[in-house]
Amino acid sequence: MEITRTAGGFRAVDDATNTVDVQVTGWRDGGAPPAVDTALAAATTGPDEVETVIEGTVETLTFPPVFLRATATETGESWEFGESDEHLRLPSRSHLLRVDSTVRVFVRFDGPADIHTRDNESISLAFSEPTPVSLCFDSLVETPDTEVTVPETPAGVTTALTLASATSPVTSPDRSWPTCREQPPAITVGGARSLPSSLVEDRPETGVELVVPPDLRYLLTGASLAYYLAATVRTESGAEPRLRFGDHEEPLGELPAFERRTASLLRRVFCLDCVARGGGPHGSKLGVTDTFDTLGLDAERLYGAPVVERLRTYLDVPFERVADAFPPWHLGLSISPTYDHVETLPHLLADVPQLSLPRSSSLTKDEWLRVSVADQFPETPAATDDDGVSSYRVRREVAGVELVDPELGPARTHGWMSDDVPVDAFVTLPEAYENRVRYLDDPESSLSVVAVVVDRDRASLAADGGGENTPTRPAAPDAETRSAASSNTETDDDTEPMRAEHRRAVEHYEQRAAELPIDIRIEENVKRGELAQIFAERHDLVHYIGHRDERGLECANGYLDVSTVEESNAQTFFLNACGSYPEGEALVRKGSVGGGVTLERVGDEQAATVGTTFARLLMHGFCLERALTLARRQLMTAKDYVVVGDGTHVVTQSDAIVPPVAWVFDDGDEDYRVQVRHGAPGQVGGRVKGHLDDHYHLWGVDRVYDVTTSELREYLDTLDSPVVYDRQLYWPETFATTI
Repeated sequence: MEITRTAGGFRAVDDATNTVDVQVTGWRDGGAPPAVDTALAAATTGPDEVETVIEGTVETLTFPPVFLRATATETGESWEFGESDEHLRLPSRSHLLRVDSTVRVFVRFDGPADIHTRDNESISLAFSEPTPVSLCFDSLVETPDTEVTVPETPAGVTTALTLASATSPVTSPDRSWPTCREQPPAITVGGARSLPSSLVEDRPETGVELVVPPDLRYLLTGASLAYYLAATVRTESGAEPRLRFGDHEEPLGELPAFERRTASLLRRVFCLDCVARGGGPHGSKLGVTDTFDTLGLDAERLYGAPVVERLRTYLDVPFERVADAFPPWHLGLSISPTYDHVETLPHLLADVPQLSLPRSSSLTKDEWLRVSVADQFPETPAATDDDGVSSYRVRREVAGVELVDPELGPARTHGWMSDDVPVDAFVTLPEAYENRVRYLDDPESSLSVVAVVVDRDRASLAADGGGENTPTRPAAPDAETRSAASSNTETDDDTEPMRAEHRRAVEHYEQRAAELPIDIRIEENVKRGELAQIFAERHDLVHYIGHRDERGLECANGYLDVSTVEESNAQTFFLNACGSYPEGEALVRKGSVGGGVTLERVGDEQAATVGTTFARLLMHGFCLERALTLARRQLMTAKDYVVVGDGTHVVTQSDAIVPPVAWVFDDGDEDYRVQVRHGAPGQVGGRVKGHLDDHYHLWGVDRVYDVTTSELREYLDTLDSPVVYDRQLYWPETFATTI
């Protein structure tokens, strides 16, 4: 964590370049403030160890417009303040204030204080006189420093899965908070068994066992359930898969029913835990809290109950009566049963995805075209995906890949870790998750973005005749080369959408740079060696705008074969060029985390539309998959864009941590319905309190509000994320001019 003094206060930047600015008024160093260590230890929601504490005397502290919780350290009484609140008066007591920003802030102080909003742009903690305070910053990004080595056998995998929960000792319903689920220890399969004693000692004993046959298929697909329940995993030859707890055994069935039942049980337990945590000191009433009244459950009793008792209770109630009140599952991942993928599990389990085996079928080209054209913004957002997705063997000739129709479960976002390429899922690789850790090793204090545009200058290409870094593969005609009858004017017009995309994308990066530390670099008409160097350098995002054929990405003096790049240090990328999937996959295998690519020819106007939208969404906290899904749905053939690598990866978080999407419907007479969803495949279990009501809601829950025109305009003023209206995507400032 890097903490620096700024002109207005303090800036904290964590290893993933998440940033929070705390503005101060009347700050003086020192002042003997109350200690933050003991208060954090009692709260159990802060960091285990305090790395850096800033002490001083201050009149006002100002934070981003996020959620705050103040707790009286002596009594445990708490007060909450969200985006829709205007003022809160804290009594004259000892307090610990928690600020849930992208980097959490804790403030320890004594005495009365006032919390209030400032024009929907910030929240301030104000004192009536200079008051001593202790500031502590806590990153939500952590990587385990422990590793287990197990034999390449099913028994070895059971040992690794059993120890996976050792880094997350909380077994109360608070485990449903994303901050209470830490990444499991790294797993190495093969070699001499090595189990750090600290893991064995720290692993929580819940009395729950997952019993399965010694078959990798069961172990992989049952891993999320075992992790969340902190279960001991056992294998028995010929065993009927079951969950054993106390004197009860819950049958889970044979494959493929095993996948469905474990996913259903995971959702049931997780969702009900989210309500039960409201009975403890760290929870609050949610929009789904009344489901416990429907089911006759007691949150306070269940909060203090052991896992075995909660499981028994949850299985005894008719969850199907209230299931629709909870959001669909956030993430499903189809994963081939290999030992290499076992080593990937620690990167996945903290987000508790529903894991299944990859299954797919073929489609004709006519069917492909039908579903691709249909994949535009629907009339209303689909319940089973984040922004509307339909599901599809069709070969995309330009990218040289054969697509399959995947069987996908009831999750909003889908990943695919297998040999083939599906549509409606991000295509991920084990390297993507291993690479993600590399970018935490040597963090920079600012984001590095490179925007590259290459014009189609056929004359210079022909005149070059080769030169440095010329690919050794035989030259091939450009898949997009126009006929000899094409005029120079047509070629010039062809580059204008590319330049427009470049210009608008850079504008979005520069606008966000006013709020975040972003270094922006602009490159035009780069040569092969220069583009190779850009990928080799450390950057958070490389946005390439140009053309591509089977020789590689077009440059000013030929084509760059990405396979000749020794190592990619571009954390993420967007290769907005025809059929760029092979280049994107190569970048991930050589060091990148992921990015957006295309599968077929895309028109320059369409590419510009997707590129500029994708750039803005990334800069405002959308993960790769969610950003590309929204951006591509503006096209007639949206399925020609796909994410390769870790689609859940976020380049930079928004102040809201999970940014919303709003769907607006005109009811006439200046009345509107607004449907809002804060949804993301990462950090499931969090909550949000928006601007249109006074309730807390789980991330992923759709909230519908009836508003007037003036109320809608006021709400739009608070948004940095898109609005969907009449099956079109708008940005708030543009949409506000249409109503």
